[in-house]
Amino acid sequence: MPAQEIVMESLKKLEYRGYDSSGIATKEDKIRICKKEGPISNMESELSESSSTTAIAH
Repeated sequence: MPAQEIVMESLKKLEYRGYDSSGIATKEDKIRICKKEGPISNMESELSESSSTTAIAH
């Protein structure tokens, strides 16, 4: 499972704890950063399929 999918699942578990924004950074050949306000689905829809094994999210 790509790292992006793992951290997105973790963010979804935190979604209803009052956070109003989220972000994720993945690394393949370069670092990609995506930050969005609102529901995590707003960010998820803009992320392309990635096979990265490195990701961090907040």
